[in-house]
Amino acid sequence: MLRPVEASQARRALRDKGFVEVSKRDHEMYILYVDGKKTDFLVKISHGAREMRKDEISNNARSVGLRVQDLYLILACEHGAEKTRELFLTAST
Repeated sequence: MLRPVEASQARRALRDKGFVEVSKRDHEMYILYVDGKKTDFLVKISHGAREMRKDEISNNARSVGLRVQDLYLILACEHGAEKTRELFLTAST
């Protein structure tokens, strides 16, 4: 079931799975690196956000070509780093 995810949990989950934070003016961008190489996959979190709302998770999933449920499971720490890479690499083909 898709629910909002605490922003601190989402940030930690992304960092643990190989994403690197790049702060922009209005958002924190997390870019996935695989084997030290930057990919085109990024997840945005609003600065100062306490949680990622369902619509934000959905928009992020759509922008990177993932199913909403898969991105939710990544952010909720239910998919590990290997599964995360597999999903993103599959989405890029």
